[in-house]
Amino acid sequence: MRNYTTFKEIVDRIVVENDYPATQSAKVLEIVLRGWRRCMRHMNRDVVTRFFAVEQNLRYITLPFDYEGYTKVGILVKNQFGQSVIMTLSRNDELCTEDMAPLGKALACDCEEPDTIAEAVDLIAHGHYYGDTIFYRNGYRSGQYVGEYYGLQGGMSALGAFRPREDQGRIYFSTDVPLTRQIALEYKSNGMTQGALTKIPYHLEEYLIAYGKYGSMNSRNSTQGEKREVKDDMLRLEAEVYDYILARTEDEWFDLLYGINNLT
Repeated sequence: MRNYTTFKEIVDRIVVENDYPATQSAKVLEIVLRGWRRCMRHMNRDVVTRFFAVEQNLRYITLPFDYEGYTKVGILVKNQFGQSVIMTLSRNDELCTEDMAPLGKALACDCEEPDTIAEAVDLIAHGHYYGDTIFYRNGYRSGQYVGEYYGLQGGMSALGAFRPREDQGRIYFSTDVPLTRQIALEYKSNGMTQGALTKIPYHLEEYLIAYGKYGSMNSRNSTQGEKREVKDDMLRLEAEVYDYILARTEDEWFDLLYGINNLT
């Protein structure tokens, strides 16, 4: 008897038991992955940097499957010496995303910074990127520090802003971000790269099913009482899962995960 299940099997069960159309599978998978990341949030995993091209006419990237949480978000540009450097983007939690309004309307709203990409590129071309006070303004936005230029002191970037939407499995970018360049994402990785076929211990199955069911509930497919009942069940199972995970050291836990997935 095998001691694991897969994300795909969990999603399939949620879809069948709730009579969802098959087209909902991708959305349910992202909800289940949020539950998985909650289980893993206390882990101190390796930080990796990957580069992403943004698809034409879109202003977001999809989070990689092994993503646990970002540490830096930037964009790859050329400095005045022709060298490739990573510039940090500002975080803007007010940035509109396509679920909030039709995409064209969302991108035309007044939530973005007034800097234009032409001004930003001109600053880079003239060497004003190493902590220049014109280029790097106040390091805080909405009370939150927006980060560094990958090791150098930084602040609010004239190259634009990003907004993480982990509930959608995406990171969105403002209209002034030059998306012909690659996005640099530095994030904590759990090393799980097999996608929906990633194997996970059976002990997490019922919790992730409850998390997926609760996250996919809305006013059209459930009552408030049903949502409360599923949420209570999810929270009970979540406590059991944490006890199961924390009964092992971090190395023991990942030895288990890597073992059932034939990873090293």
